[in-house]
Amino acid sequence: VDPGMPGTLTISFQSWIDSDNNGVIDPTELKSDAVVYTVTITDNSSSVVSGSIFNDDGVAPALDGSAFTGTAYLSVIKDGAIVETVAISGGAYTFSALPAGTYNVVIHKTPAGSLVPQIPTGYNAFKGEGIAGTDGDENANGIVQFVVSNYTTIFTPGARIMAATDLSFSMQLGPLPVKLIAFEAKLTDQGNELTWKTSSESNFSHYEVQKSADAGVFTTIGKVVGVKNSVEISSYNFLDQTNSITDSYYRLKMVDLDGKFDFSNIRFVKSEKAKSVVGQFYPNPSVGNDSKIDITTINKGNWLLTSYDMKGSILSVENRILEKGLNTVKIDFRNQNPGVYFIKLESNESNEIRKLLK
Repeated sequence: VDPGMPGTLTISFQSWIDSDNNGVIDPTELKSDAVVYTVTITDNSSSVVSGSIFNDDGVAPALDGSAFTGTAYLSVIKDGAIVETVAISGGAYTFSALPAGTYNVVIHKTPAGSLVPQIPTGYNAFKGEGIAGTDGDENANGIVQFVVSNYTTIFTPGARIMAATDLSFSMQLGPLPVKLIAFEAKLTDQGNELTWKTSSESNFSHYEVQKSADAGVFTTIGKVVGVKNSVEISSYNFLDQTNSITDSYYRLKMVDLDGKFDFSNIRFVKSEKAKSVVGQFYPNPSVGNDSKIDITTINKGNWLLTSYDMKGSILSVENRILEKGLNTVKIDFRNQNPGVYFIKLESNESNEIRKLLK
């Protein structure tokens, strides 16, 4: 049935013992009464989505566990924006009527709502269980996707509602290989700096530092060896010196000696605005007739180079077109006397002054 057109569809069927295998109900063959099913497809402008959150013991079905009683919140997200945030109360939640579409549900600890998931302490997975109650797909990131349809299909008799309006989740319990008491990430002049502390480590191997541009797909960018066994506070740091032009999400994958692992909560670092980088003149003092300077640009464009003497008098003005990326620029000083000079390098993105000796 294509639910693209609301309406009513009647289905009739009958079973029998086809003793001669001719595909026809013969008068002498045993048969059942005819059964008629009516399928009603109604157009709904929106759907209320609600469900329960259970503790999962790791054995299907997950919905036979006890109710989740911790403190946490669910945000429903569409197109990168928070639609609604609700508290998990008594192991249950209810979102207001949602128009048809594809949504993400994020679990976190922020009453005002959050795009960044935070799995509650003591748990290591957040799963969508659907309406059937079977064990769902694990998502350790704390994000589950679901679809709200404009059409609700009701089968009679039985009146079974087949729509994503009853969506339950489970929280998988799991011992942490370490006790992580702090994990921070911040932007510095050298790059994005990650620091974390643990109060204990037992049979522990290492940390994998993972990075993502969207908090969904993570890539390992580094490895930090742990102290194996400790009951004292241990401090760690990691510097990500790759570009700081884009926003970044980070998490730690904590791995035991036996291969078991767990993830930390996700940390977010907002990028600084991209800009061109102007180096220093070399050689300086200049040797021969010219000196060079390296300029790394984020876009192809026009640069204005103005030379001054110690009195501030303009000696020369040049326009240069620089390509995106690394450019090595020569400054010709063959007609200048020995002394101290200043060169101003300007573009739409930068305004820098460098000193040159001859």
